[in-house]
Amino acid sequence: MRYTFALFTLLFLLLTVAQVIAQTDLPDLDAKEKKDVKIERNEVYSGNSLWGYINGGADLYLEYGFDKMRVIDLTIEDENLKIDLYKMEDAVSAYGIFSVNRFRCNEKAKGWMHSCITGYQLQLATGPFYLSIINQSGSEKAMKASLALANKLMGNWRDDYLQFPGMPGKPFTKMHYSNAKIIQGRLGMDNGFQMWATYFEGLENYTLMVIPVKEEEARFNLGFLTEVKGDAVDILIKNIKEKTGSATSQWYFAKADKALILLESKSSIKKITGYIKAIEAASEAELQEL
Repeated sequence: MRYTFALFTLLFLLLTVAQVIAQTDLPDLDAKEKKDVKIERNEVYSGNSLWGYINGGADLYLEYGFDKMRVIDLTIEDENLKIDLYKMEDAVSAYGIFSVNRFRCNEKAKGWMHSCITGYQLQLATGPFYLSIINQSGSEKAMKASLALANKLMGNWRDDYLQFPGMPGKPFTKMHYSNAKIIQGRLGMDNGFQMWATYFEGLENYTLMVIPVKEEEARFNLGFLTEVKGDAVDILIKNIKEKTGSATSQWYFAKADKALILLESKSSIKKITGYIKAIEAASEAELQEL
């Protein structure tokens, strides 16, 4: 389509990415003031100044290890776009904040494993960055502009692989891992995996990677809990035993070298045997029934 060619030509000619390492460590857009491309706002927030931008929502990002962010409001042709680019303390934190913010994705962005596209928003996580681009129209043209901006901003950051202790191989696939959530604290649990929140009451300063598996016969949630200190494991197991009650789920756990592995199954053990064998082989630990 004619407008698509004009849009991409415009973006590639007028927008360049500058890695301003000495100042902010944040990728930036440098756009000349021209008729069809206009940057109306380009601001950086760091530390507690995040409160000045998202007010009540700042706590969640601070819980995940917020470093700084860049906010860009721009217009391309007649499309209004808002870019929020967060730099977190590491790749796990960046993926974590992405994982609790994505919701009802229509598709992934081509070339980006950890991404989510809805009608009005593009989100992705790569390296220590979480990127959100919101458009106002929900049009195909606006999404093409969003994708072009994401590729220009984040093209040098293709760090999509996350590794947790004891992560199993087949029958688990990249698709399973791409749906994983990383929880770092109470707010992350409330926003990202509320169904487990009651079990983690009384626990602090932990990192949980949880993989929901929802297939025709195999339905379960697999969790890897790291950075566990003191009597946290005992508290968690006690909570699960006391609060599961008459629920239909069955719980299993294993203490691996660097993680506590939790499995909540809604399927019979026979239907998830292949998954259990893969978990035990990768962790070198035997799952026990709670």
